Amino acid sequence: MHRSGNPNLIPEYINSIEAGYNGKMRKSNTGFTLFFNNITNPINMIAVLDSAGISHMYPENISSGRNYGFELIYEQPFTKWWKLSSNGSLYRNIIKSDTEGLSNSNFSYNARLNNLFTVDKKTSAQLVIMYTVPIIAITSKMEPQFSVDLAIKRDILSNKLSLTARATDIFNTLKNSYTALGTNFTADNWRKTETRVFYLSFIYNFGKNGSSKNSKSNVNNESVHSKEIN
Repeated sequence: MHRSGNPNLIPEYINSIEAGYNGKMRKSNTGFTLFFNNITNPINMIAVLDSAGISHMYPENISSGRNYGFELIYEQPFTKWWKLSSNGSLYRNIIKSDTEGLSNSNFSYNARLNNLFTVDKKTSAQLVIMYTVPIIAITSKMEPQFSVDLAIKRDILSNKLSLTARATDIFNTLKNSYTALGTNFTADNWRKTETRVFYLSFIYNFGKNGSSKNSKSNVNNESVHSKEIN
């Protein structure tokens, strides 16, 4: 598989319409958003096979694309020591290329579960679970992605010093795997980068009251996970 850029790309434009609702019932928070996006000149990856039998993938503007669906956010403290913060979306993708006479569509969804645990007054933990179903392009489809992150935070020295241990993609499941489709070929590709990484960080607060404002904080800001999608 040979990959290249495209200097002839032009900007894609998105017209978006959204309608949402946020509500609170007892201790839970719920947010619901309906959305519709109409995309002009969307940029998609195109796969072709040359005369030497080598597949070539490059970005190209196609005619149009649209997606519509809904997003859901839900937060709920189940016990004094466990709080769940979750979000997800379900949507339909439709993309067309008038010049090539191609089209593709599918239903997709993704979900993120952020579990916050209070072990004691000085120790908290976070478990993040993420899942995304296949994502389509005009001539390709990316396979599902799944990962689990874990972080533990401990405040010491009268809450002046915070120690955080964090591990991303602890099961080493994240990878870019996709299938490229052409008129006379099918190519399966995958690429694995280093995603299972361990971090150890120290934060010292020089304030008069130490980190009293954060003594009951979780490790939400300590666990930031990024992934690359091509």
